[in-house]
Amino acid sequence: MARIAKEAVYRLTETDDPEVVLGVGETSLATGMGGNSPIAADNKNMQLLQKLREQEASLKVQMAAEQVRYGAKNPACKRFATRLNRWTLRFARSCNVSTKIAKTDLALAKANEDAIRKSVNDQQRGSRCPGQ
Repeated sequence: MARIAKEAVYRLTETDDPEVVLGVGETSLATGMGGNSPIAADNKNMQLLQKLREQEASLKVQMAAEQVRYGAKNPACKRFATRLNRWTLRFARSCNVSTKIAKTDLALAKANEDAIRKSVNDQQRGSRCPGQ
């Protein structure tokens, strides 16, 4: 069960879609795994992603206001566009961190599941009677 949940988290973070990554943080998928989930709302990286998302919204509002006031080619508007591009890069890096953490969690869950499966198979082979 843990592997399935961790794989779901990994697939969600792999999309790099901010709405998906941030939106799933409050779901039972994230909260069910406790603080270990890279998408849990209390995860520091998720808090950073939320803060960056809020900054993006603010920048977009400011940029739209400046474009209405001065026109899109105004230097102030170009500065907002540059800041927005920097934000996009920071957000992408933060999403990559979440994806790497989720990928590592998935690899560990798969290894654990494989070890348990091997142990069960070994026990089943060992418990068989020699005549069977």
